[in-house]
Amino acid sequence: MINFEDLANALEAHPDIWLARAQFLPGASAAAIEKAEKNLGAPLHPELKAFYSHHNGLAIEWMFKQSDRFQGGEYEIDTSELPFCMDLLQIYGPPFDGRIIVLPLEDVFIKRYEDIEEESPFAPEIAFMEYMETPDEPSSEPFLFGAQTFESETAFRAQLRYFDFNTRDEGNLMLFEQGKSNPTLLNLEDHWTNFNPKLTLPLSQYLHRIAYDFGLCGGPRYQYFHHPELVPTSFDVKTRLAQFIAETKFWGDLRTGK
Repeated sequence: MINFEDLANALEAHPDIWLARAQFLPGASAAAIEKAEKNLGAPLHPELKAFYSHHNGLAIEWMFKQSDRFQGGEYEIDTSELPFCMDLLQIYGPPFDGRIIVLPLEDVFIKRYEDIEEESPFAPEIAFMEYMETPDEPSSEPFLFGAQTFESETAFRAQLRYFDFNTRDEGNLMLFEQGKSNPTLLNLEDHWTNFNPKLTLPLSQYLHRIAYDFGLCGGPRYQYFHHPELVPTSFDVKTRLAQFIAETKFWGDLRTGK
């Protein structure tokens, strides 16, 4: 599993990138991992276990310096002292080019959101939206998602867990699946109301993708699910960042109108 601190250090050192923040929570305790595995009914996938053991939640946000948004803004706030749950978009306004915000283990691998015992840095009362619990048109009919059948759409939604955030109010949801070590991550379309079983990735594979692309936001992020090709599970971060900048120059140009 890639060390996300190495990613943050490489971003901070690059002359063309402004690293807004890089905050890391301490690794999950053995007891927390054991409880998550008990809730899941299976051992965590080795890469997921390694990730949470190293950092039980993290937040990395960055922006291309050549963008009009960066050039036209004032970014003098010391983000290193901001609360971990702070939404920098509320402060700075424009969207970041890259964002990796992964929730702590205790907020993801839980049987019910009501089971959260302590206040989370990510404010789970906000993360678990009401419309995730109940569809717009509740139905008692069985709900099909891929090869799985749920008692109803409401029952299906009750098994969804926020895993990360990649824009102001959007994230990807993990399907809490009993007995599955490497759960499924969903990419949601149409404001999270269209559940497409074809647009999914194993959770560990998604972590590799966001690391390999430094959390690039917007259209490229959604392409992970449409083109789920495997990426290297290990790579030299500095070499990859130089390659990444060259690959995504069109993205920065698009945003600056060049």
